[in-house]
Amino acid sequence: MAEAAVVVEAPRELHTFDGASELLRRGCAEIEHGRSVAVVLDRESIIGSSGAAALLSLRRAADEAGVECTLRTISPAQHRELSGLPAPQLHGHAQERGSSIYMYLGSVAEDVGEQALDYLSLIADTIYWSARRVMGRVPWRRGQFVREALAIGNEGLPIVAVVALLVGLVTAFQAADQLRQFGANIFIANLVGLSVVREMGPLITAILIAGRSGSAMAAELGTMAVQEEIDGLRVMGIDPIPYLVVPKAFATIVGVPALTMLANFFGVLGGFVIAVLYLDLAPDAFITQFLSAIGPGDVMTGMFKSVLFSIVIVTVACHFGLRLRGGAEDVGRAATNAVVTALFLIILVDGVYVTIITVMP
Repeated sequence: MAEAAVVVEAPRELHTFDGASELLRRGCAEIEHGRSVAVVLDRESIIGSSGAAALLSLRRAADEAGVECTLRTISPAQHRELSGLPAPQLHGHAQERGSSIYMYLGSVAEDVGEQALDYLSLIADTIYWSARRVMGRVPWRRGQFVREALAIGNEGLPIVAVVALLVGLVTAFQAADQLRQFGANIFIANLVGLSVVREMGPLITAILIAGRSGSAMAAELGTMAVQEEIDGLRVMGIDPIPYLVVPKAFATIVGVPALTMLANFFGVLGGFVIAVLYLDLAPDAFITQFLSAIGPGDVMTGMFKSVLFSIVIVTVACHFGLRLRGGAEDVGRAATNAVVTALFLIILVDGVYVTIITVMP
């Protein structure tokens, strides 16, 4: 009767050098005694390059010793990390997951649910610590806030201004021919003004900041997580939410609406240029029509959207950054996921908000 394999539990931090070395040491110690080894992985473990190399070394050592080396309780994400490598053969639950689409979909749903709960928890913690900071219960990191605000606002100003100007030009130019057919040239001020102030200005600004600053936040926090700096903060008794996330949140909530006002100005300026140069409208006529068409409620609608978008950007970026576990290649993946998720949620929030204010009397 074949001897049962010795179970070796892989360290949680398998992707680090110390974790991979620990697994290799314990596994090789059993293989040297002629015992088969069954490596049990934690579902939350990130294998990484170091972990994959350790598993491959165990496989080779087992083959040379004439014993077996198998993997148990491997998740679909870990299976993808090991794809293409001659790693230990899968065993038990791993084979069931690989052969059942229902198990795979269930695993994906479970992962999405866990991420959603973590995201909601991050939002709640950020609101709590932000409120305490506003009430003066915790000290302000004014220097960090200023640096984050400058990175978002000052450095994002040129690209937001140029894109908003081009969008205003294109929008007005596309509408100019249609309005001219009906002798309604003057209403180009209404069209450009309402579309830019209520919709295009906040949306363009949020998309650009999500791609530029959101990815930078996720990469920064992800790098800190990979280098175990965030774990170091926790060991020193420093909560990373008020220390790292709250300054970014305040800077984003201040910077995005400010850039939205700038985008509104340049978007309307683009419509003004087309109205004056292409439709031969008098400058004062455009300005008068624009001021009569745009009310305080339109401006406040766009600004409220920009605040919602800024909350989405900073929370999504910090969520993917703080949640990162792995190596250097995972930092880029976290930044990409942060941008894609933020863009999706921005469009979703915009659609829900427009639907609510349209349906409500």
